[in-house]
Amino acid sequence: MAIVDFVQSNSNFLIWILGGFCGWIWWSIKTKFVTKETYQTLAGEVSELKNQVSGMPSQRDFHKMQLSLEHITGELATQNKTLSIIEKTLERQQDYLMGNK
Repeated sequence: MAIVDFVQSNSNFLIWILGGFCGWIWWSIKTKFVTKETYQTLAGEVSELKNQVSGMPSQRDFHKMQLSLEHITGELATQNKTLSIIEKTLERQQDYLMGNK
């Protein structure tokens, strides 16, 4: 009987406590679960990111580009050597022609 007497004498206080507890539970449920609008927004953002990532080159593609750039760098070095030889030849021809005039 002591519990019944306690509930009857403190009913207003218990109503406030239970109301607060129910409010806290309601708030916790709302923060734990996603609303439909939030889900649709996030799903749209995820699909946009997937589209962006699918358009990006893969690691294999980057490796191919790196090899191509190294090949081009080697070709340019060879061409620079050839051009420097041609430049020296042209300078010698110019000196020869200028000296004969």
